[in-house]
Amino acid sequence: MRLSEKQTGGVLIISPQEERLDAAGAGDFKTQVLDFIEQGHTKLIIDLHRVNFMDSSGLTAIVSTLKALSTKGGQLAVCNLNDNLQALFRMTRLDRVFGVYASEREASGALSVVPETEV
Repeated sequence: MRLSEKQTGGVLIISPQEERLDAAGAGDFKTQVLDFIEQGHTKLIIDLHRVNFMDSSGLTAIVSTLKALSTKGGQLAVCNLNDNLQALFRMTRLDRVFGVYASEREASGALSVVPETEV
């Protein structure tokens, strides 16, 4: 699975460069993303603008990313889902688990917000 990555304002943006995130590439995707987390990246955006199809293996890889981040106090958002992926996230109710945003800019803004602490 080919990925592109860039860092903006403490947020790592990962974009699969394939049209499918399915059983054929999900394992490699998961391994690469978990490596980024092990390197210390705790705010991730998965930009799915190139992905036209995702199966349960792809969803599992993204859920695994969220689990890995949660052990490190991290955050995850996904963005640029086409209509089919939006329907998939709604149907599986993952749109209630992940921050799902229309654009990279919106997702980045959401992850950059630091919650206020009580004094």
